[in-house]
Amino acid sequence: MLTSAWLLRSPGLEKKFWNVDEAVTFTMAQQILAGDVPYRDAVDQRNPLAPYAQALVFSLAGDWNFHAQHTAIALLLGLTAVLLWLMARRWGDGATGVAAALWFTLLSFMLPTVRDAMPAHTAWYLVFFSTLGFWALAAAWTSGGTGWAVLSGAAFGLSLLSKQPGVLDFGVALVLVALGTWFRPTDRAKLRRLLLALLGGFSAPVFVTVAYFGFQGAWPDLVYYAWTYNNTLYVPEVPLLERWQTIQVPFILAWGYHPLAVVFGTVAGVALLRRVLTQAVRQPKQFDLPGWLILGWCAAGLISTTLSGRGFSHYSIQLIPGLSLACGWVTAGLLEMGWRWAGSSKIRRGLLLMAAIAGVGWLLQPLPERLRSLDLPDPGSDVVTQLVRRHTGTNDRIFVWGYTPEIYTLSERLPATRFLYCTFLTGLIPWTNLDPLRNTDYAVVPGAWDDFLADWKKHPPLLVADGRTQRGFLKYPLEKQPLLWPLIERDYAEIEIPMAESVGFWLFRKLERVEPRALPDNLEPSDKVQLHVRATSTGQTARVRVEAPAETRWLDLYLDGALYRRLAWPADGSVAAAFFILAADRPGSIHRVQAIAVTSETSIASLEAALTAMALAPITGGPPLVFNGQNLSALESSTITGKPIRQKAEAPEHWDAHAPSRLVYPWLPGMNSLAFSFGIEQLALAREPPNGTDGVEVVVQVEDQSGQIIQVYRHYLDWELARRAQGRVVDSTPLPPGGPGKIILQMTPGPRSDPAFDWSYWLWVRADPSPLALMTRSGARYPARLESGGKLRQTEFNGRLVTVMSAPTLIEFAVTPELSEFSGGFGLLDTAWLGKEKTGPVNFAITLVKPDGTEVSILKRQLDPVRRAEDRGFRAFHLSLPQPLVG
Repeated sequence: MLTSAWLLRSPGLEKKFWNVDEAVTFTMAQQILAGDVPYRDAVDQRNPLAPYAQALVFSLAGDWNFHAQHTAIALLLGLTAVLLWLMARRWGDGATGVAAALWFTLLSFMLPTVRDAMPAHTAWYLVFFSTLGFWALAAAWTSGGTGWAVLSGAAFGLSLLSKQPGVLDFGVALVLVALGTWFRPTDRAKLRRLLLALLGGFSAPVFVTVAYFGFQGAWPDLVYYAWTYNNTLYVPEVPLLERWQTIQVPFILAWGYHPLAVVFGTVAGVALLRRVLTQAVRQPKQFDLPGWLILGWCAAGLISTTLSGRGFSHYSIQLIPGLSLACGWVTAGLLEMGWRWAGSSKIRRGLLLMAAIAGVGWLLQPLPERLRSLDLPDPGSDVVTQLVRRHTGTNDRIFVWGYTPEIYTLSERLPATRFLYCTFLTGLIPWTNLDPLRNTDYAVVPGAWDDFLADWKKHPPLLVADGRTQRGFLKYPLEKQPLLWPLIERDYAEIEIPMAESVGFWLFRKLERVEPRALPDNLEPSDKVQLHVRATSTGQTARVRVEAPAETRWLDLYLDGALYRRLAWPADGSVAAAFFILAADRPGSIHRVQAIAVTSETSIASLEAALTAMALAPITGGPPLVFNGQNLSALESSTITGKPIRQKAEAPEHWDAHAPSRLVYPWLPGMNSLAFSFGIEQLALAREPPNGTDGVEVVVQVEDQSGQIIQVYRHYLDWELARRAQGRVVDSTPLPPGGPGKIILQMTPGPRSDPAFDWSYWLWVRADPSPLALMTRSGARYPARLESGGKLRQTEFNGRLVTVMSAPTLIEFAVTPELSEFSGGFGLLDTAWLGKEKTGPVNFAITLVKPDGTEVSILKRQLDPVRRAEDRGFRAFHLSLPQPLVG
């Protein structure tokens, strides 16, 4: 069993990590070896045993030895299979034990997904210790020894310390003792001793844990994160009915691996339930320990799948040992029946052997595919890992903003704060309140920011990585964190700009301490050092980007002739960094900046540049916002890839905006409506969900100068709608009166929150005082009055951008004498006469109303597309206006 478990997993043992849960506990394990204490110095909502077990492996096999961790888990699961065999032998059914061990070896490898079967999940530790507990309980039951009961209770205590649902397995053990007392009145004294020993053993590791964390000053934090947070925020975020629906997940997983597992498990459940109930009513009563244990263990495993409400496959791991015993019991029963049928006949025994071999082959049929699937690429970003390792040493601490703790694991660097991931600081609850518009302040852990700042002061990180594009953190940009961003601007410089951004990260390295000194006067400026100064407004932080040769060791920035910032640079890689110049450090409107790259042999100065206070310049790309004939560039833009939204060469109007993405434009007075066009790439629509995109959601918000955000538009473009529209949509929305401020356009993933195929884009964005405009040589004029029977919207109709209204509608323009001709178009949408409910005749009229109130009819036309085919479609007009034109 040990060898089989190791061999099955051997192709994936070298992988650094398999999923984010494993990355968290690996990092915590290394923190423990460095003297940190979980919950006090490393916050997580899991129970504490797994990181301590992994710390033991690291201490024996070497720091960050992931191969050893995965090997240890493989051997632990092999040992679990052995314990199942020994357990069944204890109650006299060795055949069931052998079959159960084989079933467990397969199910533990095949039932969860690859990403959940291979990692060192806390659930695997729970499974091992619960199996150890039931094995020791079986030994105590058959031998009557209280020592076995103490061992059983201690094992269940360790199971609970591995993962909270371990208490369910201990509950099964207590129920078994209670049932035994009821079934066997003559053994009550012995069973009471067994119960006390069981409770005493269970209490021992729990008491040691309480004492240890209490002595370390971490007990209140353990209680909050591992218990209170889970029960007041994490679990209730999913409604009760949805949580119970996840009970179907293990059945789906087992059926997907092999239907035989579901069939055998169901047969065992029905047969064993019938057997134990029959024995319960029979006189004298008989206590069937194997039957009750298998039923109770499976029930505990099924209940555990509903506790979280997240349908991840690792929540089904706790069911595997009980299901393995159930399937093993049925398998052993079938073999026993076959053996009786075969008797002493060599022919029948040969047929039985052939049938058994064929059955095993059929059962193992999915195994090669699973083994091939172990060749999955490492999750996480090797690029970010390489950059972090380039700029830090093994003893340097870093900080990762967002929900990407694997950066610590991959780079083999310890965190500078207790927050390995920042959900506790932002209120994001994995994987539920991901809605980009939902305020998550209710789920921010009380006092978390105070703890964070205290940790930051204690261990200022040498490097900060912003992974906002990952796992729902796009709505928590680093520069919007009022307690953290000022520290970044003051003490850090952005580094590795193009390379880090290409994988959706932003990196910041701590500046060196400097003493003010004058700019050297003997340096000739060189174009080897490039300085890019972005214009900024008074009272705002300025950003200066510097590019320098690869041999640079130090990068100095001088402000008004005095040394202002110094950034150390590693030996390899060309320099691409950006310094922040605080508004408080540059009173006045115009300042001089200059950069000097210091190499091992010389110093190279850049040309001097002026830092001028003016309107904010655009940061990144995106379609321009057209308003009053002007093209306004985006103030901010980001996509899941981190790249600036780029213009496609083959389609100049087409801008990538892979969801989740964000565009920010200025919101100016007079902008009363917003029109835009967006879509999903045809390649993303070629495959149906769940193997392709499930659509994207487009959200438009406005933010006033006080920071208040108002949602003005929200539209879910699902796969079917996008396919019918050939991927492209035109729409519009009114804007509330106000400004100046910001207009925020967001693309978010569909309901599955899976951005894998959400290849979305923007075409154009336009703001107007009104959805309609009268275009003249002197510019656009907007209606003095616009009244409609329904909400105005803009869309594309037969290749034209049109404004859709509902009758009755009145549009009133003021005219001036120089206007002589008037052209435009009108009509009814095809949906007005193609649907079940059809329009009646509609009158269109253009009238000149003179100052004295008299009316002059310019155009009058009735359209009746239901009865007259010629009235369908767009009707263009070109008219001469009566002169003199007033009114």
